[in-house]
Amino acid sequence: MHSTTPPETQHAALNLLLRSHAPDIANEIFLSHIVRRPLLLRPSSPPATPSTHPDARTQRQRARERKEKEKEKRRRKPRPLSAKEKRKLGVHDVQSGEVRYEVFRGLSGIWAGYIRDVLGLGGPGGGYVVKDTAGPLLASADFHGAEVEVVRCRCVTRVGLRGFVVKETRGAFVVVGTGDRVWTIPKAHTVFRFEVPFVGDQEGEEEGKEGDGVEAEMTKPKSLVFELHGDQFEIRPAERANKKFKFHIPPDI
Repeated sequence: MHSTTPPETQHAALNLLLRSHAPDIANEIFLSHIVRRPLLLRPSSPPATPSTHPDARTQRQRARERKEKEKEKRRRKPRPLSAKEKRKLGVHDVQSGEVRYEVFRGLSGIWAGYIRDVLGLGGPGGGYVVKDTAGPLLASADFHGAEVEVVRCRCVTRVGLRGFVVKETRGAFVVVGTGDRVWTIPKAHTVFRFEVPFVGDQEGEEEGKEGDGVEAEMTKPKSLVFELHGDQFEIRPAERANKKFKFHIPPDI
């Protein structure tokens, strides 16, 4: 019997390389890529530089630069004024020398035509005014340019003030009277009166001048007279325009 020696056990990777490469090339690849391959005990990382890992001082400097850039962008972009800035600048304040009685006297005629259209009296045949429908219409109407008069007020010195509405806020009417005097009349505990003339009022006045006094007074068209209770009217004009009102009698009347 012949004795046979078992072949040397080779690495599995070398056996695979010998199948596809020559023995010399396979041994070279095996030594360079497997046997002599370095073993990295920790992952390699690039050296720390100021650009990748800045210190605290550099971070604060960059944060300041970003804030300055954001402020510069906000300055360039126009934006509306806030309510605080408007109050500080007095955007909506009415000064005594800025309004003229004669200017708003002409505006009152435009307002009269507007309120007649609101009440449905603008047609040639006129119309009827019913309290159930006229009340909500007047409550949502715009009163800038209307001529109002204080008929009742807790402060008796305000009774009799008469003028045209220049500005309306939630709690007051700003009115210009004769002599270009400007008053701010609070709505609370105040009753205002205003008139809505008919379309033929001016024609009736001209005809009344030609006739005698009694006949002119009888034939002269009458204006609609309304009284506005300020306690029930303390709402901003923009909110009144879109709000629906229901007819009811306040308990304090």
